Amino acid sequence: MKRRIGIYSGSFDPIHQGHLAFANEALKACRLDEVIFLPEETPREKPNVATIETRVDLIKQEISKLPQLSVVRLHTSRFTVSKTLPILQNMFPDSDFTLLVGSDIIDTLRHWQNLDVLLGTVSLAIGMREGAKRTDVEAVLGQIGNDHNLTISYTLIYTDHGHLTSSSIRKVSA
Repeated sequence: MKRRIGIYSGSFDPIHQGHLAFANEALKACRLDEVIFLPEETPREKPNVATIETRVDLIKQEISKLPQLSVVRLHTSRFTVSKTLPILQNMFPDSDFTLLVGSDIIDTLRHWQNLDVLLGTVSLAIGMREGAKRTDVEAVLGQIGNDHNLTISYTLIYTDHGHLTSSSIRKVSA
């Protein structure tokens, strides 16, 4: 039987209850065996993040009592379809992947390189951020599907923490 693995890539600067609530809800809603956090060494458009070592250590601390959550540090600067997906497929052979993304990412998803390969390989778990509308997210996914001539498999995930962002937490901590 194939393992069902959630892949949650991002900056996690810092990891917070919104990330954990989304990962835990995705485990249930998508019937995943595990969610793996993949902190990016150099996240896109986020120049002043804590070191990768600091972020990995904080993730490990936060998930230490959550056996279905783990963290993997890949030696790539950020998640890309052409580099990261083959690494994950080698690390976890005979597994089905679900990519966890926030609803705020969906509109920029259409600009990802090799998007047709990604969406033909993984399903999506979409964490609905505060203020995001289901109809808007589904319209963008429908357009992406039409543009690439594929059916996108996705699950919308709602939690009580859709309002939390790492940037707002950093502002309060500053």
